[in-house]
Amino acid sequence: MKKIFKTALVGLLSFGLLSNCFGKFGAIKAVYSFNAGIQIGSGKLASFFRSLLMIFPLYIAYGIGSFLDILIFNLIEFWTDRNPIAMAEYDFDGKLVKEYSENGQTITLTYTEWGKVLRMDAPTAKGMESVYFLKDKPEKAYRLINGKYVEIQQVSGPILPPMTAKHI
Repeated sequence: MKKIFKTALVGLLSFGLLSNCFGKFGAIKAVYSFNAGIQIGSGKLASFFRSLLMIFPLYIAYGIGSFLDILIFNLIEFWTDRNPIAMAEYDFDGKLVKEYSENGQTITLTYTEWGKVLRMDAPTAKGMESVYFLKDKPEKAYRLINGKYVEIQQVSGPILPPMTAKHI
């Protein structure tokens, strides 16, 4: 009876020590985003091939990533409150806010959905205005109107060369 009581007590105390010890799992997210970026075909065919890649060749990468995230990076993050790999700045909802100030004016950059959407809040003559940039469409800017992204029409030439331009 004493042995069962001691085992239950140790288990209960161990559970208390490990509760709320959940990291950001950046290594698994890196493997998952690599897998999601593979484009073979379109529609259901692409999903089928990505699923095959996730199940067969990438399962080793998922296993290694899980091991590193759970046993190493999660412990480091738990004790130091810093994750040594990417995505450590994002909160648990996938949001990151950065502010840049110069000459009394502040621009706020808000990354959401783990960097898929960037909202830039900048001062203008009308007050603060928000412009959105989507990771899937890097050369376009948008405004959010009634919950939908509406493209801002370009009125002058590009300031920077397009991403597909070859550099000399």
